[in-house]
Amino acid sequence: MPLQIGKGINIGKGININIEYPSIPENLLLPIITGTVQCRDTIQSSTGIWQGVPYQISYDCQWQRADINIDGAIGFIYTIPSSEVGQNLRSKITATNETGNAVAYSSATISVMPNIPLAPNIGTAVPYPGHAGLVNFTPPIDNGGATITQYTAISSPSGIVSIGTISPIIVSGLADNTTYNFTVIATNSVGNSLPSLPSNSILIIYDTLAPLDPATVSCISYPKYIQMSSDNISVYIAGLGITPGDGIGNTQLMSRNTLTGVLTPGAIYVGSGVAESPDAKFVYTGGNSLHQYSRNISTGNLTSLSPPSIASAGLEEIIISPDGKNIYGIAPASNWFYQYSRNLTTGLATALSPNKFITNGAYPNALRITPNGQYIYVVCQQDFILGLYQRNSTTGIVTWVRNYTYANGHPSKIAISPSGTYLYLTDGTNHVIRIYSIGSTGLLTFISSISTGLSDLNSDGDIEITSDGTLLYVSSLSGEIISYKRNNSTGLLTYFSTTTSGDGFKMGIGISTDSNFIYVCDYTYGQVDQFGRT
Repeated sequence: MPLQIGKGINIGKGININIEYPSIPENLLLPIITGTVQCRDTIQSSTGIWQGVPYQISYDCQWQRADINIDGAIGFIYTIPSSEVGQNLRSKITATNETGNAVAYSSATISVMPNIPLAPNIGTAVPYPGHAGLVNFTPPIDNGGATITQYTAISSPSGIVSIGTISPIIVSGLADNTTYNFTVIATNSVGNSLPSLPSNSILIIYDTLAPLDPATVSCISYPKYIQMSSDNISVYIAGLGITPGDGIGNTQLMSRNTLTGVLTPGAIYVGSGVAESPDAKFVYTGGNSLHQYSRNISTGNLTSLSPPSIASAGLEEIIISPDGKNIYGIAPASNWFYQYSRNLTTGLATALSPNKFITNGAYPNALRITPNGQYIYVVCQQDFILGLYQRNSTTGIVTWVRNYTYANGHPSKIAISPSGTYLYLTDGTNHVIRIYSIGSTGLLTFISSISTGLSDLNSDGDIEITSDGTLLYVSSLSGEIISYKRNNSTGLLTYFSTTTSGDGFKMGIGISTDSNFIYVCDYTYGQVDQFGRT
């Protein structure tokens, strides 16, 4: 090491020489940390003050947590990640010269404080039943070091607010014929994030059918009938089997997301045609027997009763009386009407006497019972007949009352209003819906008819009314679902909209108990179309 020359030692003739021996750096003042000690904020460390020989000293900074190096946290400036919330940080300064190096530590910081979250990541918004929008999003990449306690979705325009804890969030109260987008804010113990980017725009038009995501779900072959569980967690799809008309058929359970309405395929059971008991504890299917099952009210899964079935022939459509005491079914190919009593506790069915009788008309293909359980109406397709039957609520025995014959029409399917005061009958020949009032004795009085505009309105379509009575839907073999507004007082219909969903044969219609979701069997493609009523 060369000598350092300066004032110090007198060597004569007025010359002083200062000789300094090499030394490693020595800290005179500890490093100091400045800045706000908060998640995502930046802090900075000074080097402190040092001395040493030679004087050319370089400095390195390593950030530490609880006296342990933080991987990758080097440099005099450190942006604090959320993972450090609650920790105490310090800087470790290494001073180096040609002689060697030494280390000094700053004082530990206060515990790192949390910050507000970053903005959530916006997803897709879709119209949602009940004049609402369904807003999807994912959590922010940084929660600010504190648990996010809620998310707030806000509409634009109108600033309608809805709060939730997970995605998606439903924003209700949207106006008719209005376009909206949405932002989402995350909240933790510190406060609110900035808003997310805006979602896509959606147009709200009241009572239209908006396809769900996915729009269809695969099911058994040749689906024709659909039964909604009254608890809304299950849907049962009944098909005509691998070969239509083989007298066997299958029924498939679909579990249902009660928030989104989306169906998920489940187990498959024997029997075509399907009905659920009013208490949702039992399910019955048709085919070559009346098959009887208990129902798990948590999962919707079915378990065969003992005995598992009662012999019949070609049962298709099945209904259960509103009081749950009786089961009725029709067998189109044999013209039989079947009747059973039902144990309300065990669910077991017992054939009444007579167990069956010939309908007053050929090829019965539709039946409905009034909400008070007194009257049953049966369409006999080949003879163009709508039959009225009376039910004895004590014995369950059904008695024919009279027929309504349509020489110039083709009666197909029946719907009865929730109040039990109106009956709607599709006419496949004239492509109309006939509207009747139902008298106290079950007799029908014709009111009017309304055109469907459908050329493929026949016995295999369906007609159903929402539980609030305000909308009526008709399905057709040309892939269309027609919506009508319905006047609860007069029973009259007004055309509202047509929804086309592919080119498959649309058959059975199912409507959720809240009237917000509609499901339609696609016979051609072995699937169920899923819609929300906006």
